[in-house]
Order: sequence, then C-alpha cells, then structure tokens
Amino acid sequence: MGLLPDVHSALFGSISPTDLIATAGRALLLGHVLWILAYGLILARSARAGLLGIPLAAIILNISWEALLYSNCAGVGLRDLCGPGLSGEWSLALSFILGLDILLLAQAFVLTASVSGPSRTALVFVVALVVVYVLHANLIGLTLDYRGLVDSWIMNAIMSALFVRLALGRPNGEGLSWLAALAKFLGSQMVTLGLWIAPEPYALTGVRSVVVYGLAAVVAGLDLWYIGLLWRRLPPHERAA
Repeated sequence: MGLLPDVHSALFGSISPTDLIATAGRALLLGHVLWILAYGLILARSARAGLLGIPLAAIILNISWEALLYSNCAGVGLRDLCGPGLSGEWSLALSFILGLDILLLAQAFVLTASVSGPSRTALVFVVALVVVYVLHANLIGLTLDYRGLVDSWIMNAIMSALFVRLALGRPNGEGLSWLAALAKFLGSQMVTLGLWIAPEPYALTGVRSVVVYGLAAVVAGLDLWYIGLLWRRLPPHERAA
C-alpha cells in the first residue's frame, strides 16, 4: 500500500479502513492548519518590514490552484477529477488559506504598485492569474490528475525553490519569517504522512505515488535548506518574529 508497504502494514494492518481514513484525515487537516499559520506569519512579517515575505509567483500559483479547486475544476474537461465537493472543516480550512492568499496578493499589489504603478501592476497580476489558472486546468485535465494532487506537489516544490532563491537574495533575511518556514515544512510533512497512511482516496498508486512522494522529498529538502538559511541569516531576536 503506497510507499514502504511492509512498514505500513506493520503499523496500520490491524486498523479498520474507516479508522485509517479518519487518522489520515486528521494528519492532512493538521498540515493545512500549519500552512494557515505559515501564511499568517508571512503576512504579519511582510507588513512590519514593508517587503514581500513570499515570492509573488508562489502567491499566483496558490490562488489559481485554490480557485480551481473551489470552482470544482471549472475549465477541466473531466469535472470528476476534482473528486467529491469540499465540506465541513475542509471547506473552512481552504477558505482560510484562500483568504490569506488574497490578503498576500493585495499586500504584494500595494508593494509592487508603489514601484511599477497601479495600472501596470494590475494588468500583470490579472494576466498572470488567468494564464496560471489555465495551465493548472490543462495539466490536471491532460494528465488525469485526480484532485490535482500531482499538480499541487509540483506547485509546492516550485514554491519551496522560490523561497530558497528569495532567502539567498536577502543577506540578513529581511522581511522573511523563520517560524513561517518551520510551519510550512511541518505542514508539508503532515500532508505527506496523511497521504501515506491512507492513499486510496487520492488514487495514490503506481507511478503516481512515486511522483508524489518524490516531489514531497524534494519539498522537504528545499524547506530544510530555507530554514537553515534563515537561521543563519536572521538576527537571534528576529527568528521568533
């Protein structure tokens, strides 16, 4: 079952499928809560520093993917690829994440428009959101990516790489949050754990599982690199900011 089947069987073989899915669901939900914490910390740190605390491309990637999921895969040929509709705590969690991403986008707009002008910035933002949404929809549709899972991990890996690039360009970690970096890392690991515990609801088998877990390993490595960079570059009193 999924990655490391013998270990999985030894740990969870005596647990009923219903309880297994419930346990996986709690791990996945905790991962999303940690991401909400990360976005909140980034938003606060960016506001204090007057600098973007998250790469703009990451915000565009996130919002367009979340909008696709919320619209039940509008623009994807096979709408069933989105899986069952979100409800309860999952709908609430995604609402928080989408809301924070919109706030981050608004913050990025204000900071960027102060340099490039509001009209030009608005045009670039709108075009970027539309183009990336179309790319998400086509990737999910062409690869039959159920629930956009592979797409989401590709996006997560790109975002982690962009965070590292951002940190390398700021010698003193200006505007960046070490706590947010830690929360993002832990959130991704909890999601990986949840997917490993119960991969069936996400059709996580064969090559698809190798791709997802491979991307998860890349994300973990990049996130640890980012955490280490900020630990070395941020003054001690700012690491908990």
